[in-house]
Amino acid sequence: MTGSVLDKRAHFEAIAQEWDGMQAPERQQDLNALLSSYAHLFDSTSRILEIGTGTGSLIPSIRALTPIASVLSIDFAHAMLQHARIKFPHANLIQADAAYLPFSNSPTRDSSFDLIICHNAFPHFNDPLATLQSMAIRLLPGSPLLILHDQSRQTVNALHQKIGGAIAQDLLPEPQALSAIMVQAGLGQVEVEDGVHHFHAIGQRAIH
Repeated sequence: MTGSVLDKRAHFEAIAQEWDGMQAPERQQDLNALLSSYAHLFDSTSRILEIGTGTGSLIPSIRALTPIASVLSIDFAHAMLQHARIKFPHANLIQADAAYLPFSNSPTRDSSFDLIICHNAFPHFNDPLATLQSMAIRLLPGSPLLILHDQSRQTVNALHQKIGGAIAQDLLPEPQALSAIMVQAGLGQVEVEDGVHHFHAIGQRAIH
């Protein structure tokens, strides 16, 4: 049985102070290299939403690809965001739950995003379909959602099961299952790839 949202939030609040020290020294370089593989998604972007920023690990990688776009990074754990704020004092950070994004359900061009990145967060969503729908309606038509992990599906799932507690059942689904959920959420041109050192899923909001 998956942990409650409150239990998961408490888990990440508790480990926030140690989080950066738990990462490999070369992780930032690896994240830069990984995200650069998706550089084409950043072409002409003006508004980017990053879901699950944690302590802000992906912010420098995003900025390297698009130094002038507006970037809003959210996380549901306040302590994680506190550390992100110390590291990146000029970053735009908001505490929010991805399933209940604090934006209009009828967004305009000025309040929508032309790229949403969900990094190392998807398994922690208690209602994946509702959360994907919440993200999809905030995309401009034809704009992409990138679900990204810098480890394989097998590695992510084994790690969460080993940690146990509130995140023991926070597992990445099979690619076919994830693809089906994304389509149900209103995303098209879905592509899911489970690589040796990464996992990604990309879909675009349909153009009506």
